[in-house]
Amino acid sequence: MRFKSYSFWVLFAFLLIVSTLAAEEKLIFAVSLIRHGDRAPYEKLDSRVIKYEWPEGIGELTPEGMRQEYLLGKELRKRYVKEYELLPPGFRTNSMYVLSTSSNRTLMSAQSLLAGLYPDGTGPKLRNGVRALPNLHQPIPVMTIPRKVKNIINPEHEDPERVQQLIVKYAFIQPEWVKTNRELAADFKRWSRILGVEIKDLNDFLVPADHVYCMSLHGVPLPKELTKNDLDKIIHLKMKACAIRFVPKELAHHMASGFLRTLSSDLQAVVDGKQKYRYILYSGHDDSILGLMSALDEPLENNPPYGSHIEFELYRDGTDYFVKTFYNFKAVALTDQNKEVLSLQEFQTFIEPYLEEAS
Repeated sequence: MRFKSYSFWVLFAFLLIVSTLAAEEKLIFAVSLIRHGDRAPYEKLDSRVIKYEWPEGIGELTPEGMRQEYLLGKELRKRYVKEYELLPPGFRTNSMYVLSTSSNRTLMSAQSLLAGLYPDGTGPKLRNGVRALPNLHQPIPVMTIPRKVKNIINPEHEDPERVQQLIVKYAFIQPEWVKTNRELAADFKRWSRILGVEIKDLNDFLVPADHVYCMSLHGVPLPKELTKNDLDKIIHLKMKACAIRFVPKELAHHMASGFLRTLSSDLQAVVDGKQKYRYILYSGHDDSILGLMSALDEPLENNPPYGSHIEFELYRDGTDYFVKTFYNFKAVALTDQNKEVLSLQEFQTFIEPYLEEAS
């Protein structure tokens, strides 16, 4: 009996220690970078060939895109409000900060996500108990980065010519890019005739391919000469080519250095007790995601889907701090050891090559 009693108390003490240690792990800060939701094509094609007029306008967020971001906001509410209690159930101005590029589609994506993160019913009331806004709606400020201003979310908006120069210099010489240009020369010529736009190479291909991709997603009739095989090939190539452009480290550095420098500073500010916010949300583009994933040594093989997102989460365990990184809610393994959990120092060391000003 004594042995059984002793064993019981040993097991109890062990479980108590384990549960106490686990309880010390606490999420104290998080950063999200999102891609906007579904949109209309970002450029027009020859109206004599493609007669469809997009109701929202060229490049604008669609209702489907709004829904995608709203659902993402609901998932983030489950994680950061309910599961980890990082954010309060009702919005507080000092709890989070939202920054978007100046595109309509990224601003509306941020607003749609926030409608899921803090849905109707969570908004404020007047002192007499009357709802401040219908349905207890909660407005949340979304800041913007004007064009031609230092842009940590998408440097292409700040200086498109510089980004294009880097793409020409480093992306267009990649063996896969060169090989694809050579192998698809006949297809480019035929697609030029069908779509009413000159396609000399893979770079010319991206705009009409984006239009075809958007039309296929929305069930818009395509030119009859475009076969099912053509459609499949165009979409596959479009998704792949968009990603290839940002694989070179020179592109990754230019696209991600500003973001990572800000992230590094914010993480350290948390440790130093100088961080005002618990959560920061950045609303950007596919290029934002592509450049950052390449900088993390996890370049994407295909363009990120609409509504894709990257999270950086800072945890405290006693006096220790560590970082977890996620892409579309899947853990991202970093460093040569493929570690999904890094101490803050390890994470800062890992991103150090990108903390200098981009060239």
